[in-house]
Amino acid sequence: MTRNEQADVTLAEKRPDDRLYPDLFSGNGLAERMRTRSKELGTPLASVRAPEGRQRQLYATVPASGGDLQISLGGARRVFLARIWSRGVELAGGKSEDLDEVIAAASLWASGARLRELGARYPFMEIGEISEAYEEGREVEAKWALLLRSDQAEARRLAEEALRFPKLAGLFPYLSHHDLLLSRTTGYPFTRDAPCIRPLLSGGYVVMWPETMETIATVESPRQAVEIVNAALPEQYGPAVPGTADDLGAA
Repeated sequence: MTRNEQADVTLAEKRPDDRLYPDLFSGNGLAERMRTRSKELGTPLASVRAPEGRQRQLYATVPASGGDLQISLGGARRVFLARIWSRGVELAGGKSEDLDEVIAAASLWASGARLRELGARYPFMEIGEISEAYEEGREVEAKWALLLRSDQAEARRLAEEALRFPKLAGLFPYLSHHDLLLSRTTGYPFTRDAPCIRPLLSGGYVVMWPETMETIATVESPRQAVEIVNAALPEQYGPAVPGTADDLGAA
């Protein structure tokens, strides 16, 4: 990440320099400016939300069926940061120095466009590696496929073994510090009530509960580790559903 890119993402930590955004700080903020400018451009945004208080100058949200597009301001130079979030997943993100370009992209997204069309027409918006799979409801399958192609050999071995068990294959897998975890939701925060597997540098695997780090077993092979995880889960556990652990009331 370059120095400029690091500065761009410090918005939440530091208020942007007012002098970079005279059109926003002298008016009613980002959302109002987007609303007015979109009408001038002939692509009126039906809905642009702003937070209450002083933050209204810094943030705007354009709701859409595919996920909310959130816009914020860069901290060290004039740049507009855009992120699309849906059910705990960042589907796309990018930045542009041209507010008109951001407004045009927001208008297209709000109209019901798909991610592929958005990325093709506005390349500054980078689409996540499996975001289209999320859009199509294939995110669990796509995430397992990513693990099977991982540059981490242990991740590949564990994924190959886990996919032998339908119950595990229906859960959403993710890595955290090389540990393999399984979630009942496909968005963050994930559920953490299934055992996880930690490859050991000395060889072998530890199967443990992720919340307490309590060891269930230490075994020699990925197959043994996966079998223990599968046996520890209730018969009706899963499959993973869209959303977050908060949506399920789970941790």
